[in-house]
Amino acid sequence: MKLLATVLLLLAAGPAFAGTIIDLQMGAFTVGSQIVVDGAVVTGVRYNGFFMTEDPNAAYAGVWVFTSAAPGVAVGDLVDVAGLYEEYYDFTEINVSTDPNGYVTVLGEHMGAIYPLPVTVTELAVNGEAYESCFIMVTDGMIVVNAPNAYGEWQVESYEAPGQFLWMDDYWYDDTSVQLGHCYDCATGMLAYSFGTYRLEPIAGAICVVDCTVPTENLSFGEVKSLYGSEMRPGSAHPAVTGDALRAPRVPGALGLPALSPSWLQGLQDTPVTAGCALSRGDHRRGRGLQGISSCLR
Repeated sequence: MKLLATVLLLLAAGPAFAGTIIDLQMGAFTVGSQIVVDGAVVTGVRYNGFFMTEDPNAAYAGVWVFTSAAPGVAVGDLVDVAGLYEEYYDFTEINVSTDPNGYVTVLGEHMGAIYPLPVTVTELAVNGEAYESCFIMVTDGMIVVNAPNAYGEWQVESYEAPGQFLWMDDYWYDDTSVQLGHCYDCATGMLAYSFGTYRLEPIAGAICVVDCTVPTENLSFGEVKSLYGSEMRPGSAHPAVTGDALRAPRVPGALGLPALSPSWLQGLQDTPVTAGCALSRGDHRRGRGLQGISSCLR
C-alpha cells in the first residue's frame, strides 16, 4: 500500500528511477515506473521473491521484491535490484519478473548488523503502512485469541492495549506449535499485507512464548514496604527503581537481541525451521548461521 495510492497500474514502464526504498514507500514514484535500488539487505526469502531493507533499518525502509521463481538470494545478502513498481492488491512490490530490464545482483554478504524495529500492536494497527515489509519486533505482551486456521494464520491480542489485535502467519513459523491461550513476550519477523490485513510473518523460533500464569500472594502494606523500602531510600546499597527504568524501551541492545546479520540469519531460507526462542551466533559461511535457539531472544 502507499501513502499516495495509485489506482491505475500502468501497462508500460516509464524511465528508470534510482532512489531509496523509503522514497518508494513514501509515494515518490508512479506505479509502472522502473525502480532501481542499490545496496539493500535481504531480510527474508520465499520461493517467489524476498524482503529487503535499507541499512539502517527504519520505518518505510522495507519492500517486497517479486521474482516469480526462486530469487537466488540468501538472508544477509547485499543486493542491487531493478524492477517495475507495482501495487499488488495494495501491497507494494518491485516486480523483477515483468521488467525486461529487471535484475537482482548479489554484491556479497552484508557484514554489518540490521536490528529489528521495536513496535507495538497499537502502532501497527494505527499505521501499519509505515512498517510494511519491514523487519520488526513486536514488543507487547500478547495472548493467542484465535488458533491457527486452515491457512496457518492466528490472531493475538495485546496485553498492554486490550482490544488491539494482530494476525500472524506461518510461512517461516511452525503453526502446529501455536495453541489458543498461549502468551508471548515478543515476536520478530516481517510485516506483510494481503486481503486487506497486515500480518506478521514471524521468523522460525523468533516468538518469545512465556508462561501466562502469574502466582498471587497476599501481602500487607507493611510487608511490601519491608521488601522494597531499601531500594527506594536514598543512600541504599541497592539502586532505586525509577520511573525511567520502568519506562525503559525494550530495545535490542538492552535485551541482547541479535541483529539481522549473516552470522545468525544466513540459514533462514525458504524451508521453515522449527526451533526455540533465541538465536545464537554462528560463523559467516552461508547456511551455517542459524545454529540453535533458547531463552526467548534474551
